[in-house]
Amino acid sequence: MYSLPCDHCDQPIAVSPSKAGQAMECPHCGKSTLVPNLGELKRVALADANHETAPIVAESTGASATGSIAFVALALLATACLVVASFCGIRWFLIEVPTTTAQHIKETEAALQDASAAQLIIEYESIEEYGIDVDKPFPYQIIANTKSEWGFNAVVAAAVGSLAVVGAAVSSTRR
Repeated sequence: MYSLPCDHCDQPIAVSPSKAGQAMECPHCGKSTLVPNLGELKRVALADANHETAPIVAESTGASATGSIAFVALALLATACLVVASFCGIRWFLIEVPTTTAQHIKETEAALQDASAAQLIIEYESIEEYGIDVDKPFPYQIIANTKSEWGFNAVVAAAVGSLAVVGAAVSSTRR
């Protein structure tokens, strides 16, 4: 039951939620008073509650709205992060690295073992002329770096998404 003041005599009238949106007769003055709709009626203090609880009811609805907004925001963040993590994980899985540094070294050693003396002299002279430093990474290293970046992005997105899921669960229990 809600306590609603009469429009004519300002005496409190006990109103049930089923009377929302209807006209009701005041028991004190006998005149007709319009009862507001249910949404407005819920903002009115309950008839048996004292005046100190009315602000608490209003504050709790504000906290509930804040909790709902936080829940929705965290749920959307979790969904977006988990979609990104799935995409990055699939990209990571689909990239194939053709060789590794260890395999590259073994292949180079095997090629040098099979090379003739003339080829070794040419190789040695090119090392002296250009140096042993490589100015850019080998193609397999670029592919391996790209794969590790996709994997890192997948892990980070999954971690943020998991934290958002936990945050959404916590905010939903506080409502």
